[in-house]
Amino acid sequence: MDILVVGGSIAGLSAAVVLGARGHRLTVIEQAAGRRSGGVAIDVRGRALETARAMGVLDDIHASRITANAVWNFVDSEGSVQGSWHIADELYDSPDDIELLRDRLAEILAARVPRDVVFRYDETLTDLTQDATGVTASYAGRAPERFDLVVGADGLHSTVRRIAFGPERDFLHHLGSYVGLVRGAHRLADLSGMQIYNVPGRVLSVAADNPEPVAMLAFRSPWLDYDFRDTDAQKRLVLEAFDDVSGWRVPDALAEVRACDNFYFDSIAQVRMPGWSSGRVVLVGDSGYGPSFFSGMGSSLAMIGAESLAAALSDETSVENALRQYERQMRPHVDDAQSMALDGMDWLFPETQEGIDERNAAWRK
Repeated sequence: MDILVVGGSIAGLSAAVVLGARGHRLTVIEQAAGRRSGGVAIDVRGRALETARAMGVLDDIHASRITANAVWNFVDSEGSVQGSWHIADELYDSPDDIELLRDRLAEILAARVPRDVVFRYDETLTDLTQDATGVTASYAGRAPERFDLVVGADGLHSTVRRIAFGPERDFLHHLGSYVGLVRGAHRLADLSGMQIYNVPGRVLSVAADNPEPVAMLAFRSPWLDYDFRDTDAQKRLVLEAFDDVSGWRVPDALAEVRACDNFYFDSIAQVRMPGWSSGRVVLVGDSGYGPSFFSGMGSSLAMIGAESLAAALSDETSVENALRQYERQMRPHVDDAQSMALDGMDWLFPETQEGIDERNAAWRK
C-alpha cells in the first residue's frame, strides 16, 4: 500500500520501521525543519521490549541504557531528605525495563528505517479527503497526493486527529497540571541522584545523574489557554507559577528556565478516544492514546501501536478489518498505561502541606 505517516518522532519512526519492513511504500512528513530533538530519559517497558526485538533494535536499546535514578529523595526547603522512594519496587514492570534518552531512541529507530522510505521535513498537512478506496492529502505549498492509508503519528496536539476526528478539546483530557523541563540545568549540576522539592500544588525535581542535569517544574492548574508553539509564553507560565517560591533550589531552576533554549512545556493530559480510526485514517501513539507525561509509557505505547498496526495490516484482507483488529489489540495496553498515570499525581505534588508531610512520612525510613 501507499501510506502517508504524519509525524517524524518516536511513533512516526516506529511506524516507518515496521510498515517499511513489510513492503509498504511510505512517505513520512514532519512539520519541523528536521528530526525533532529534545525531551529527557524515557522508558522501553513491558510488551515494548518484545516489540523492540521484533524491530531488530533491542540490542542497540540495551547498549544505550542509562542508569535510572533508583531512589527518589523528597527534600525540604533546606535540602534535607524527608523521605525516600525506591522506585524499582513499584514503578517498573520488570528488571528488564530499559531507560534511555529519547533522542537516542529516535536515532536507533531512524537507523532501522528502510532506505526507500521518503522523509519530507518542513511539511504542513492542511486537509484529508476520503472516499472508499483512499485518502487525498493536501499540504501548504505542495500539490495534493493520494494514499491508501494515512497514519497520524503527530503527537498530543495532532493535526491528523483534528482534521479526521474533531477538535482537540473533544479528546484531550487535562489532568489538572502542567510541566516544564530544562535539559542541561548546569546551575544544579552539584546535586546527585533524584531530588524532589514540594510546596503545595507545585514540585521541582532534579535528575542530576542523567548525562546532563534535568530540572522539572510542574504545577497544578485548571486548563490554560496558551499557544503551545510560543516558548516565551510557556516560560512565563512557569515563572509566574513559582514566583512566590524561594525554597531549596527553585531560584536556580527558574534562572535555568529564563536562559535555556531547549525548554519543553505542556499540559499533563491524556488523549482518550472511543476508537483510533476513521475510514482510512488511523492514529498511533500520543495522537490517539497519549497516556500523559507522568505515565512513563508514551514511547512504549507508540512502539507497540506501530507494530500492532503493521501486523494487523498483514493479517487482514481489508483495511477496515485490519484497523478494527489493531484497535482490539491495543485497547488493553492503552487502558493499563493510562490508569498508571492517574496513580502518581497525588503523591508527586500534593495540594496541601499536610499532604506533603504525610507523603514524606510514608517514605521515611
